[in-house]
Amino acid sequence: MVRPEIPYKDKPGIIPDEPMDSAGRKIFIYYLSRMLKYETAVRESDDPEGVHSMRVSIRRLRSALSTFEDYYRLRIIKDYRKEFRGVATALGEARDLDVAIHAGEFYAATLDMEHRAAFQGLLDAWSAQLAASRVTLRTTLNGTAYADLVDRFAVFASTPERYGKSPDTDEPEPYLVRHVVPMLVVERNAAVRAYERVFEGEDLDTLHRLRIEAKKLRYALESFAEVLGSQSNQVVNMVKKLQDDLGAIQDTRTASSRIVEYAATATPASASAALEYLRVRKSERRHLLRAARATWRRFNQKSTQRALYKALDSLL
Repeated sequence: MVRPEIPYKDKPGIIPDEPMDSAGRKIFIYYLSRMLKYETAVRESDDPEGVHSMRVSIRRLRSALSTFEDYYRLRIIKDYRKEFRGVATALGEARDLDVAIHAGEFYAATLDMEHRAAFQGLLDAWSAQLAASRVTLRTTLNGTAYADLVDRFAVFASTPERYGKSPDTDEPEPYLVRHVVPMLVVERNAAVRAYERVFEGEDLDTLHRLRIEAKKLRYALESFAEVLGSQSNQVVNMVKKLQDDLGAIQDTRTASSRIVEYAATATPASASAALEYLRVRKSERRHLLRAARATWRRFNQKSTQRALYKALDSLL
């Protein structure tokens, strides 16, 4: 299968009066082009930003596949989401370790020589895991399965009418961008605001689910930015801040699990140093929770919510 050329674009090129399956293809190509842009850097270097950027591109692509799933026939969208998830998992492991090591090195710089030597065992263990994860990632990207996935998806996304599902003319249903997007954005916003009752708690699973819903709202606003009013930028910035705050909390959780795993088999001195770092990360989490709650209150302010609904005016 010959892969069609995937041009890198600044915008997807969506217009209000086009069908959702057409808009979906444009957004798929938009994010696929970004994924491919960073692919070479991930293959050929250890640059953590390349891994991060490629991972974000796949996340957005998988979110877009979910958004547009109802506008294509068969199981093709679900199948693509599943296949891209495998690549995202390989990228995620490398990215999470990069983040953990960076934070650990920052902490190590605050220690005296004796404690730093004991703590170094944890960083060395994580560095070894990172090296292994990079090998796995490059093996994935150099494999025939990945090449076949990208080729097939590029053909699908570049071919008009391929697996598109037209609306039933006897039973009219929303199908144009200007019909669907206002409803979609409002639903995504409502899914985030539904966490008002539980946000004041500290259940990390709940906060992680909220982060996922916030990403869905942000990705929807960014994907359809061309057809939304400029006020959407205000909402995107606020959702991004909330997402970043919750992401930092999740990073402490992921690091804590890795610390406990390491301490279980480390020497007594190294285990003690690691567990002291665990205490520091948990203390940091409490500060992050306070910051996230402040961002959450700003997101729910009338000014932010009014901006979101004003952004939809251009489609009404």
